[in-house]
Amino acid sequence: MIIYRFLFFVIPIILASQQEDYEYLYWSDTEKLECKDFQGPIDSARINDQVVAFAASVFGTKYIQIDSSNDLACYKIMSVFKCHKSYMSKCKINLLTHEQFHFNLYELYNRKLKEHLLKKLKCNEEINIIKESELYSLKYDSVTYMYDLETRHGDILIEQKEWEERILQELSDLSNYREVVICIPS
Repeated sequence: MIIYRFLFFVIPIILASQQEDYEYLYWSDTEKLECKDFQGPIDSARINDQVVAFAASVFGTKYIQIDSSNDLACYKIMSVFKCHKSYMSKCKINLLTHEQFHFNLYELYNRKLKEHLLKKLKCNEEINIIKESELYSLKYDSVTYMYDLETRHGDILIEQKEWEERILQELSDLSNYREVVICIPS
């Protein structure tokens, strides 16, 4: 039963990438976002003589295999940047760095999600991937709000630097969860 609920979450992302010519980027510690990656239409309601940007990220899921010997379905959960939903009214290096760290922050919550799921699996607790993903997406939303507020969208450079250091440290602390594959009883 768990696997079917999970597939409803997985299939739209997989199908959307096959049906449209949208560009998706997967989080990488070596490749950074560039101005050209922000391809979406600018939300005109948010512009009032300010430079605005939005980095659209989701938890993307890739079906890997079914381990029939153990009756497991295995998936890789990735941080995905949706170029066609992301926008930047004017490319500035500080703003681009700020948006990169939104994506880094999303990767951090991806790793926290995987850590949480593995703990639940270890304790033989039932997992509802959709609800767990939604919970960690909400946690990300709460933290990213504070990130924007405290850095004033990257304009307060001292705060921006502190956030960058904190995010990079936490990513490093959870580096064991970067390439984790989640296998769920089917």
